[in-house]
Amino acid sequence: KEGPCKVALAGHPNVYITHHIGASTKQAQNLTAMDAARIVIKYANESVPDNCVNMCIAPTCENKAVITVRHVDAVGVIAEVLGVIRSAGWTVKKIQNDSFLGGRVALVRLVVDRLHSIEDPQAVISNLSAVENVLVVNCKVD
Repeated sequence: KEGPCKVALAGHPNVYITHHIGASTKQAQNLTAMDAARIVIKYANESVPDNCVNMCIAPTCENKAVITVRHVDAVGVIAEVLGVIRSAGWTVKKIQNDSFLGGRVALVRLVVDRLHSIEDPQAVISNLSAVENVLVVNCKVD
């Protein structure tokens, strides 16, 4: 673009302002295209959008709760967490587990429908917290 820059900061003697030229080189355009293709392929294979902002995290349902459980990444932890959810009469609508710290710690996110349950969310949180290798439990109820 050409023309004057109408920003107050541009008048400062120690500031030099140029127009954004981020992908103006052939190399930058190729890298941007390759990354866009990688994101589409990952979504097609895993149904997980990369670098997503403001994604709707759950299907629409009444009496929804979003539960996050930080846990030691050990065999059987998610199975026990799901057992607690089942005992509460909650239906899992979406689940995602991500490992961190070289696979030692993980975070599982569950979106559940509580429509057919009278179970108190605080009781479920307490039961989830009691599961071996569970570190932290959070629950957001809609």
